[in-house]
Amino acid sequence: MNSPVNPSATPTITPDQESASQKKKSPLNFLGIFEIERRSDILAFVALLISLSSITAQGINMIKGPQVEMQPIDQVLLTSETYNFGSEEREVLTLIGKMVYLNHGSPGYDDILKTESVEVTVSGQPPFTLHAQEYVKTSKQADGSLKVEVESDAIPARIKSGDVLYHETYFQPRVEDNSNKNYVALNDFIRNGMAGETVAFTFTATTVKGETFKQSCQLVAKRFALHLIGSGLPRPWTTQDCVKSDK
Repeated sequence: MNSPVNPSATPTITPDQESASQKKKSPLNFLGIFEIERRSDILAFVALLISLSSITAQGINMIKGPQVEMQPIDQVLLTSETYNFGSEEREVLTLIGKMVYLNHGSPGYDDILKTESVEVTVSGQPPFTLHAQEYVKTSKQADGSLKVEVESDAIPARIKSGDVLYHETYFQPRVEDNSNKNYVALNDFIRNGMAGETVAFTFTATTVKGETFKQSCQLVAKRFALHLIGSGLPRPWTTQDCVKSDK
């Protein structure tokens, strides 16, 4: 015969049942700072972490801003222009460089190219500086002559984030600044080049954000000098590989 059940009796809870109950109700402890109990609270907390991560990433990108990089100049095109110095005309050295800039910045972080210049040093001679005057497009004609098409003045150009800025820049002397003699006659340049070993070029660019970039390279002097002398063209020109240097 079964014993009667006492409704007021306390049910017996085994140790395993008690441990399982505690684990089920145990809240989530985050770094010992606070505890999260309900599933809905956990989802809200994850959403908060994602939001904070996004805000942090945006803050880091804002601090970094544009990340512009000037690429090495692989080739230099040497040619000349005739300038009027008062009552005297001179054929002076000019050059064209292929300029490439990368902006690794996050979307929306653009920069603006402000100025470009190149310092030219012939072995044993004082350096002189040529300045960006125009953006051009060059091509070789059937008779071997050089065609230079002007696309625009060398005005400030936007370097978009995640993009490349490329143009051919025509560097020329500022003849009005005659006191600094920031030019060299083509014949003197050829003569000095024949007497020296190398010609060094240091290209400099600045941006509106205040960045300054430099790239240096060198040419074998006699090679370009012989090409300029032997061209036989009314306007001599030559394109030479420019070897990167650490100047």
